[in-house]
Amino acid sequence: MLVSLHTAMRSGEILRMSRSTVDLRHKGYELPKHKTEAKVCARRAPLSSRAVRLLRVLEAQAQLDGCDAYFTISNSSRDVLYRKLRDRTMIEGLRFHDLRATALTLLSKRVDAMTPARTSGHVDINELFNTYYRETAEDIAARL
Repeated sequence: MLVSLHTAMRSGEILRMSRSTVDLRHKGYELPKHKTEAKVCARRAPLSSRAVRLLRVLEAQAQLDGCDAYFTISNSSRDVLYRKLRDRTMIEGLRFHDLRATALTLLSKRVDAMTPARTSGHVDINELFNTYYRETAEDIAARL
């Protein structure tokens, strides 16, 4: 969950992270396969300092285990574990994908529009812009 909140990536993209695809030194993740690759081609997602710190812990464990992958669970197992956690919190309707939306919302408040666009892999940048960067009249009035 923390990796999702600090990367704004889809569950499958996170679960495919590995020592060979993540460059912690240069804070980037080469996505070998992702949902929109047919339209946006290969993607290199920048990683925040917090994401790098989280992944360093996972890298150390993967190295100890002698494997390349950071995560060793399937997407369906991740889904079951997330639903159990969600049910304990008694928040109805919360989905793992909501972590991605939360991360993009937080990111949009701190950086220019192109950073979330590179990170998220949206096919249509207008969708991203209209969802995370559209100011309402109330927002503008509140600043004045």
